[in-house]
Amino acid sequence: MAKLTEGLRSVVGDKAAKRLATLGPAGLRTLGDLLTYYPRRYETRGELTNLAALRDGEDVTVQAEIVKSSVRPMRNRRGSMLEAVVTDGQGNLSLTFFGKGSLDWRQRATEYTIPDGLATAVCPSAEDIAIAKLCAWREKDQVWLREAFWSGVAKAPHTATLLHGELPDAAPARDELMRRMSVASHVGAPPEDAS
Repeated sequence: MAKLTEGLRSVVGDKAAKRLATLGPAGLRTLGDLLTYYPRRYETRGELTNLAALRDGEDVTVQAEIVKSSVRPMRNRRGSMLEAVVTDGQGNLSLTFFGKGSLDWRQRATEYTIPDGLATAVCPSAEDIAIAKLCAWREKDQVWLREAFWSGVAKAPHTATLLHGELPDAAPARDELMRRMSVASHVGAPPEDAS
């Protein structure tokens, strides 16, 4: 039986112990540290939120119908904008996605058309979403990035390649984006042998 003072290496293995040592204020080094490292908050994934009840700063899951969408060139710079309005029947939500450069996000996006052809949705690639989240770098963006890279939803090497292309004017310096990329794709990743 393991004791709370036992080092993590003997309990979870070398790789996981190294990753766990980067968590918490002083790192997780013992079984006791691991058992008393509580999440900062809990998120209920998949619970739908009414669009009319949305508040700034909330993390939510919505299911909505696209009411209208259009792609148009930006007025004062190169690139294009995808503007869409979606509804859940009780409220509307306006969405805007920006693209820039010769490898515009629209060329990498996936287009979905329902069988009767009455509606089409254009979804940015996971890597383009990752770039937007690397630029914003809020705590919730960092969580999304780590989960996306761990699960393979977004490919870290492909995202890194895209960071060497044209970026939005408001993006941080390329070196800072690469640093953030390294943090998001390496620190605290779950053990490879976890099931």
